[in-house]
Amino acid sequence: MNKEEILSYIRKNQSIQSVEMMAQNLRLKKKQVRWFLRESRNAPKTASDPGLRPQETLAATLDHPRGWISLLDMTVILGAALLIRTIYQYQINQFPYLNIPMVDAERYVAWAKELAAGDWLGKTVFFQAPGYPYFLGVLFSLFGQKIQTIQWIQQVMGAGMCLVMYWTARNLFGRFTGLLTGLLTAAFGVLVCYSGFLIKSTLELFLLSGVLLLLSLQAKKLRYTAIFFAGVFLALSALVRENLMILSIFFALWLFLKTAQMNAVKRGLVIGCFLAGIGLPLLPVAVRNHIVGHDFVLLTSQGGAVLYEGNHPRANGTYQPFYPNAANAETEARYVREIAEKAEGRSLKPSEVSRYWIGQVLKFAREHTAEFLSLQLRKFQLFWNAYEIPDTESYYFYQRFSPLLDWLPVRFGWVAVLGLAGTFFTRRNRDARVLHLMILGSMFMTLPFFVFTRHRLPLVLPLTILAAHSLQLFSHMAEGDRSGPPIASFAGITLCSALLVFSIFPIPDLKKAEISTAFYNLGVSHERHGELKEALDYFNQSVDASDKSYLARQHLMELAMRRGDFAEAGKWAEQILNIRHSHPEAWFVLGEIAEQQGKREEARNAYQKCLEGDPTHSHAGAQEGLKRLLTIHL
Repeated sequence: MNKEEILSYIRKNQSIQSVEMMAQNLRLKKKQVRWFLRESRNAPKTASDPGLRPQETLAATLDHPRGWISLLDMTVILGAALLIRTIYQYQINQFPYLNIPMVDAERYVAWAKELAAGDWLGKTVFFQAPGYPYFLGVLFSLFGQKIQTIQWIQQVMGAGMCLVMYWTARNLFGRFTGLLTGLLTAAFGVLVCYSGFLIKSTLELFLLSGVLLLLSLQAKKLRYTAIFFAGVFLALSALVRENLMILSIFFALWLFLKTAQMNAVKRGLVIGCFLAGIGLPLLPVAVRNHIVGHDFVLLTSQGGAVLYEGNHPRANGTYQPFYPNAANAETEARYVREIAEKAEGRSLKPSEVSRYWIGQVLKFAREHTAEFLSLQLRKFQLFWNAYEIPDTESYYFYQRFSPLLDWLPVRFGWVAVLGLAGTFFTRRNRDARVLHLMILGSMFMTLPFFVFTRHRLPLVLPLTILAAHSLQLFSHMAEGDRSGPPIASFAGITLCSALLVFSIFPIPDLKKAEISTAFYNLGVSHERHGELKEALDYFNQSVDASDKSYLARQHLMELAMRRGDFAEAGKWAEQILNIRHSHPEAWFVLGEIAEQQGKREEARNAYQKCLEGDPTHSHAGAQEGLKRLLTIHL
């Protein structure tokens, strides 16, 4: 190659790996490489796709062995990630009641204990994804059943993910973007917070980051082994959260586009390796489900039910349970089956139950099309909004107990803004399309159901890398580099992204519900430990935080009934019915109170309302009450 050809190659190939490979192939000395880099910098700029400026990064590394500079990067990232997570976990551990598993976490822990006791096969088709409970079961078997031990392990996994993200970004955009990505991930408040919860998120993101790393290796050269294991990791992540399987379509599409210049045989081999990797972990699960349930269920049977929870007349874009007392997996699974079987008039297999609820969603979409479309728009707004929508766990509530969490600067809002800007400016970068497609896939796997912060966490991975790349582009602009996008274009795209992410629409009720739910969970924790005074205090704080919270009112109602304070119980029952008129437990309590007071007609009407509100119309207490009233009448 002559001088002009080398200069042309450097200007066209903005990847540090490409420039280093050229230098090695041509056996250029360091001084020669520096000369070419200086000349390429002074050459007229082209309107090529903006990327990493290799001259600065390469020049900075020429005087250092590459292994040492990478080790330095990893040490800085890992050290920062571990320090942040250690301080956070220490602060949270000062409040033991925050570490009590609730709702989903409680179910995962109970399931893991069954597994650790030896019941690894199970007896029914999986209703929930088995990956995380089995992960906990293995840890319980190895390290015992201390919750804090699991939390520390997950924090270490979260720190390790920061290194995986560093290498992924480095493979795609170079060292500077990789270093920024690793540090952003290390200081990302939601990721730090959720690593301390006994929920799926940490394991799910750890596996997904592995998928991205393996696919990013294809930026240099196609590696069939890496593609196969990318499929394996994706399938394992789907065993943690089922809807992640939707990402397989988008990753397969990227591989299809990536191999556009290959012949049909090699192209088919690439896609085949990826699909084979996916099939390897899923096949044993499908076989196991068939053995125990005599039904073909690839992963779990809750798909249709979860779809309905996000798409029905009372849906608001977040989680809405089938039944007021069905906000846990076991009760929900029972009601899901009983309602479907009652409607169909026969016993149903798990797959048939799921299909029934899919049918209900399609019916809702046909009969209430405008309402259905409005609901999808609201979910889109919630998905991209800067507000962190709570589930059982609330990021904002935990900030009250961890000053560090409140100080961490990396938040979803501005990462999303910069990430969307980065998506636009890398639109011609073929390797970056794996990130673009993952963003699109994250939307398609979440919006059909309902939106929570932990459900959109996979979106954080590609957005963080693209946000780091946007910061890099901005630093180049600040130095006067005109090879990237114009400043006006960068500002315009960033502003449009900010309008989407920080858009204002009705979410005050969600914020009230978040604080109310957090106080409610603390009340339940104290109640389980027999500390009723503290429990009552937190339940009352939950009631004060939101006038639409019926869960805390239900507990206060039940506690009043146990004390024999019928007037107090009746007051809470009336409040519950003002929120949800068909709440069966509130009607049952009113029926019991009326029966105790000798008001048989009122009691009968209340018991009837209880049965009407029960999704299976078979509330045992109400049926017994009606029998008693009938016996007294006779």
